[in-house]
Amino acid sequence: MRRLSIFLIGVFFASATLVIPAEPVMAQKYVPRKVKRKARRLLRKGRRAYRRKHFRRAVKYFLQAFKVWPRRELNYNIAIAYGRLGDKIKAVTYIRRFEKDASVKELRSVPRWLREIKDEVAVVNVQGPDGATVKMDGQVVGVVPVELVIMPGMHLFVIIKDGKRFAKRDWDVKPGLRKVWEVVQPRKVPVRVVTKVVVPVPARQPPPPPPPPPRQGISKWYTITAGLVALGLAGAAIATGLQAKKLHDEYTSGATRELRADGRSMVHTTNILWGVSGGLAVTSVVLAIFTQWKKVSKAEKASMAPRLRLGVGSGGASVSLSGRF
Repeated sequence: MRRLSIFLIGVFFASATLVIPAEPVMAQKYVPRKVKRKARRLLRKGRRAYRRKHFRRAVKYFLQAFKVWPRRELNYNIAIAYGRLGDKIKAVTYIRRFEKDASVKELRSVPRWLREIKDEVAVVNVQGPDGATVKMDGQVVGVVPVELVIMPGMHLFVIIKDGKRFAKRDWDVKPGLRKVWEVVQPRKVPVRVVTKVVVPVPARQPPPPPPPPPRQGISKWYTITAGLVALGLAGAAIATGLQAKKLHDEYTSGATRELRADGRSMVHTTNILWGVSGGLAVTSVVLAIFTQWKKVSKAEKASMAPRLRLGVGSGGASVSLSGRF
């Protein structure tokens, strides 16, 4: 009887404390108290180191606490510590993990300086073939699908799948970029085989050499002038020679010093004139050899030939002779 009463009392209290929720509650992973105590102890050490501005030690304790008890809220502490260390990439990486399922109040708790760091970096979400390796600037940075927090600048991305290069992209990343890169299989373009037909080209004959320029002879006026001057000097030499002979005859009839001097002067003048005249004569002959005399064409010869024309008219007969004489 005593046992039955105790059992009824237990059922009554159990039914009184039982609450049926309006919505189904998601089951959470059970964490032992020992693990929670250890994680909270590491979290307190990290906060103490952060207040003392030992940010590197604080990051160490926060990461250990997250490893022991992985809670989303710890990403905030890790991001703050990395931000104080100046590691912008890791600070933005962890603060984005914190903001993934955060409430409005939690989003407002993010300090302003950390939000400014978020605007200084870029976030690229690589989507494509699952399991493909992502390389950036020659280093492996993750496996598709992956979210990359990178610094601005020119970067080379290579997607490798099954040991072969699947895609490649040179990307000038701008600050504050938020981009989803959907990597697709490049379409293979059929290779067209073009057969080249070689048509023999005949060898080009070299152009004939230009004809030699015509030799320009000496003007005929030089030859004629030299000949005329030579004739003039020859005439003057004859005249002075006759004058010298006359003086010689007078000197033989009556010798005087004046006649002798005049005769010698006249003889010298005659000799000089003959010498100059002879030289000009020889020069005119040489010039005549190289002189370019005008060539007369056949038409000109025909026009120059004399023509005799006979005509009979009402007035009588007529005879005319035409041509060049």
